[in-house]
Amino acid sequence: MNVKIGHLHSFVTVAQLGSFTEAAKVLHISQPALTVQINQLEASLGDVRLLERTTRSVRLTKVGREVLPAAQRIIGELEELILIATKSVREKESAVKIAAISSVAAAVLPSVITTFYQRNPGAHVQVTDAFSDRVLALVREERVDFGIASITEVPADIQVSFLFRDRLSVVFSHEPRLAKKKVVRLKDLVELPLILMEPGTSNRTLVERAFQSINHFVKPRYEAARITTAVAMAEAGLGIAVLPSTLFRGKRHSRLQVRPIQDAMLWRDVGVVQKLGHSLSPEAAAFVSFLKAHFKSHS
Repeated sequence: MNVKIGHLHSFVTVAQLGSFTEAAKVLHISQPALTVQINQLEASLGDVRLLERTTRSVRLTKVGREVLPAAQRIIGELEELILIATKSVREKESAVKIAAISSVAAAVLPSVITTFYQRNPGAHVQVTDAFSDRVLALVREERVDFGIASITEVPADIQVSFLFRDRLSVVFSHEPRLAKKKVVRLKDLVELPLILMEPGTSNRTLVERAFQSINHFVKPRYEAARITTAVAMAEAGLGIAVLPSTLFRGKRHSRLQVRPIQDAMLWRDVGVVQKLGHSLSPEAAAFVSFLKAHFKSHS
């Protein structure tokens, strides 16, 4: 049995209108084509007769009356399926897609997105947590609407609009020599076991350049691929992590002590990263405006 949905739809339309002529108009096909569809449907159901056609009207046969409710149910379920699928695609396409560095994705965006949802019911934001280089790649490939990152050298095809300044801090659970200080200097860290992000990350590059400026080659005790790993190591007392201050706003990681590092080279500008010539959707543009307003009010 090979019943086509289109043929069922034609049958239901003829049954509801009681006329091949009117049904053909509604379906935007010719009457001969409609007749062929009904004949094919009857054949596919086992050569049954669904409709009796006279010169003046069309009426359902006994089998037709039995088949009609099931056909209507199938058509209704199909329409509901299409509606659900269309809504899902529309929501996916209208979602604001962001790639953000870990410190922003973990410590800033959750509360910002929550407030944005409260003011924009129905909005949908997707966040990809990534290093700055990866954020840049996702923006270039247009796999996200925009990124949030610290870019030390801005490529010609990228534009960055400022959001906030952040500085690197030392993070530790127990280190008496640092705990007494309000601000730490680089030379205070030379002999201590450091936990740094892996080479190639913007965080690591800043740290290496800063230590080079005091003629010291930094060799960490541990290297972490993700910020959460570095934080966990610091919490376990394995060493002193050098991480963005943004991560420790509010009461996050209350078991850790945080001290800013006094060095101009360890400040970084974080901004919205966009591909030149790539226009933001209205939803993405609205979120960028909301994001900038948030940081302006908290500066």
